[in-house]
Amino acid sequence: MIDKVQSAIALNEIVDERERQEKLREEGRFTHTPAEGSHYENLAMITEEIGEVAREVLTQPGDPAAFDTIGSPHSLRKELIQVAAIALAWCEKVPVDPMKQ
Repeated sequence: MIDKVQSAIALNEIVDERERQEKLREEGRFTHTPAEGSHYENLAMITEEIGEVAREVLTQPGDPAAFDTIGSPHSLRKELIQVAAIALAWCEKVPVDPMKQ
């Protein structure tokens, strides 16, 4: 069963991160966001962020499979939110097919 409260919190965090991406672009810290990049650039961006998720998974304290314990649940969530925000921005770029709606 979906926890609608937790889903709403996560979706708000994703939108906040998406807005942060745009702000960083406006400040010149990003040359573009996934809403403007090519599919190849977006693939590289999301793959890099998934790598950071993997690093966090492999460093969670208390996990017997962890090779280190420098990660935290907070940092794992932050990386997951960044992956979701990149996916959201990328989806903004892909045209909606009105026939599939």
